[in-house]
Amino acid sequence: MGRKLIQPINVKVPAPSCIQESAPVVNQGDDQRLCNPSGYQSIQTLYLKGPVPGVPSLWKTDLNQEESGRGAIIPLGELHQTLSSPEFQDFYPDENLLKKVAHNVRFYASWFPEQTREQFVLAHQTLAHGGRAPGIHLMAAEATYSPDRETFTPWIKREVKEWLEQARERMFLVYDDRIAAYALLATAWRLRLGKEEYQEVADLFTEVDQLVHQDDFRWPSMCISEKFSVEIVISQAAQERKVKALDEILKQDNDIKILAELDEQDYFLNHLKKREQEKIWDFFVESYPKLYELSAYWSNLGSFLTHNPEKIPDFFKREDLWLAYTPADNIDDSEQASPRALAYLYESLFSRNLVPERFKRQVYLLILKATKSDGESEVVPDATAEMEKLLVQRYLNKEETEYLAFENISKNIIKQYGKKHTAEQIEEWLKSFLTPDQAKKCKVTFALLPLLIDHDENAARTFLAQYQDRSLVDYSALADDPLWNNIWHLFTDGFILWNVFALGSESPQTLYDRALDSMPSLLLSYGMDEMVQDFYLSNHPYRALFSLPNELRPRGAGLSYYSIDFYPDPRREKHPFKKRARRVDVENVYWLNKNDWSHGFGVSNLAVGREIGLAPKARLYMAPATKVEALELPSAISASLHQAVESVERDPSIAVVGMSLGLEVPQEFRNVVVDSVIYQGIVRDINRLHEAGVRITISAGNSGQQDEINMLGFFPHVDLIGAYDSNRLTLTQEDDRPTDYTTGSDQTNQVRFYAHADPVFFLMGEDNYAWLRSGGTSSAQPYFAAADLLLLDVNPTLTISQRNLIFQTTLPELTGPIDPAKAVAIAAHLPGSRYKGKRLEELTQHLTGMSADEFRASELFQKVCQAYDLK
Repeated sequence: MGRKLIQPINVKVPAPSCIQESAPVVNQGDDQRLCNPSGYQSIQTLYLKGPVPGVPSLWKTDLNQEESGRGAIIPLGELHQTLSSPEFQDFYPDENLLKKVAHNVRFYASWFPEQTREQFVLAHQTLAHGGRAPGIHLMAAEATYSPDRETFTPWIKREVKEWLEQARERMFLVYDDRIAAYALLATAWRLRLGKEEYQEVADLFTEVDQLVHQDDFRWPSMCISEKFSVEIVISQAAQERKVKALDEILKQDNDIKILAELDEQDYFLNHLKKREQEKIWDFFVESYPKLYELSAYWSNLGSFLTHNPEKIPDFFKREDLWLAYTPADNIDDSEQASPRALAYLYESLFSRNLVPERFKRQVYLLILKATKSDGESEVVPDATAEMEKLLVQRYLNKEETEYLAFENISKNIIKQYGKKHTAEQIEEWLKSFLTPDQAKKCKVTFALLPLLIDHDENAARTFLAQYQDRSLVDYSALADDPLWNNIWHLFTDGFILWNVFALGSESPQTLYDRALDSMPSLLLSYGMDEMVQDFYLSNHPYRALFSLPNELRPRGAGLSYYSIDFYPDPRREKHPFKKRARRVDVENVYWLNKNDWSHGFGVSNLAVGREIGLAPKARLYMAPATKVEALELPSAISASLHQAVESVERDPSIAVVGMSLGLEVPQEFRNVVVDSVIYQGIVRDINRLHEAGVRITISAGNSGQQDEINMLGFFPHVDLIGAYDSNRLTLTQEDDRPTDYTTGSDQTNQVRFYAHADPVFFLMGEDNYAWLRSGGTSSAQPYFAAADLLLLDVNPTLTISQRNLIFQTTLPELTGPIDPAKAVAIAAHLPGSRYKGKRLEELTQHLTGMSADEFRASELFQKVCQAYDLK
């Protein structure tokens, strides 16, 4: 059971919605797009992660994804009537009513924050006039979407005091679901309340915590885990959990309660002093007769030993303890130890190399026995070699066995062997106990070993070529090789984690293709960044521009790209590849914290980054799009755009304002948005930017659905940029295709241009890149913006409409991707070009394969001449 039972209201702007919010790690699966952070979709709300038994799930984050039953529009002026309705004050209101309110309040709070606050005020006044108290769902909605500490603090204090009075009178858990829900709300509000206010609330929950732990306090009928869950959320609501002294916990006469409290206080997860180690070890030994059938006993004993390895010798000395447990075959109670409970403890110690040498073979065979494997009993001189051979033989014989129980052991054995030996030595070791026929079949395995063991660069290039061109794979050899999939999995540490679970269900070809899709990410984990970067640029759809000689290549010098995105404060964390990027401070709009993953770094690096940007000499302006609450994203973008207008007035070099962001709202709210003050303010600023000759490029969005639309695409003079997939960077353009996730399919919200996005070499932090199979429209937008900068660099006389005409001329079809190389060649041959004579001739030859005269006579250029009315 996890410690964190709730996800509190998030006071930081979330990562793009397809990225795991708990960490800046990008998914390495098939669907890796960098989604457009959305003011509507990305809102974090209060919900239970547990769930706590008896407590309703309050305001789940995914309500907007549940299409059925979310309800119609509630007019903003009538919202208070629903919020104050008697039905909504019930502790268990109708689920459809909850969805309807969440659907509407979420939207209105983003675009009409002041009016939404007024609706909550009216709802409270209506309830007070009728003599009714606000219900918990009204307060949860207000806490999530329209925070008001002056309303919340007296309400939560009143509710908890009332509960305490009833509970003290009866010494019984009164409305256990209510007090747990109150605790969840109070915990979520911790960062919103002032220190003194929260202290008052925390003190009340400290009283609750003390009351429920009194010996004469009675609980209703519930299992240990349910009781523990309620205790946890109550203790979390207190400002600081009262940490009990070890002696105070151990003096109780209830071993089950002692085990639970030691776990709650994290005693098993700490490195303890010698005195504390001895006392907890004595508890495990003495409580064994009563607790050995509980799964919690073995899992906590494992945690204690791995964090306090000094006690491991004592564990192995007590063979009556560590060998005695033989559970029943049929176990129905989820709290009872399974037959593999002790095996997991062994595995935990073994994988960390904490098992004493003389016990290794015995422990390994016990694990095999627990997983129904046929372990050998004969003694061999080298226990490690015996274990390795047993492991390989299991795979070769294709025994029906569960892999999870000893997966970490397998990795440990093979990896440790690999650290000591070369690929050639391991190949010889494998051949030493394989039959000649078996060895001949291991062709793929033996080809993999130089990469996986030695990190051989030639092998890496071979597999990158296979990644790009599957015709180079010898699938016939693959089908015969009994080892390759398992050997590969053991070394790749989860890059292709699904392989272990799919052994019996998918073909070797499918599994190998998936492994190859992980190849660039694997090479990055080996530190082969330069190789992956070279592969990316040399096979890029825009490689003709990247490979231009320095004296010919346009780089956007003298121009600026104004990027509105999620950035850490540049005063504390510089852009890795634009050290002189200009910081734009926006009033009431904030930077991310220093260690937060920066979507902005990755996006801007594709446009103007020193090493991988398409326009690397262009200057970068970094403007934040973050406010304290994700609900405030529309107003944050409005403020940053307004600051862009002022920046352009000071610096006319700003040619493009780019945003890889989305203000996505449900279709039914589209006409409502245009009446908001925020929307009208954005329209005014975009018009001013357009009048100044500045292009506004915005990513089209990644939902691929028509039920939600990106409102930024409805602004005048905005170019929505869709994403194009180049199919593993294959050299042929025939297999390139528009992505199916690009939004903007609405007739009034169409994608203007498509640019490359899949796959993408994306900057995640200081010299930290990730290979993303799908970069999303977040990656397409900066590439288009940079291409536009290059046209201006080549020919500064071109207007936005003229540049649009050039891009449109290069499209192979209506939804085709732009071709920046051809666009640059066209711009270089038009009046006002900076390229003349020999320089123009060389540029044209490099980009088009034609002489300057041949290009001017081409059908492509003649189309532009006709549009320009040139002879």
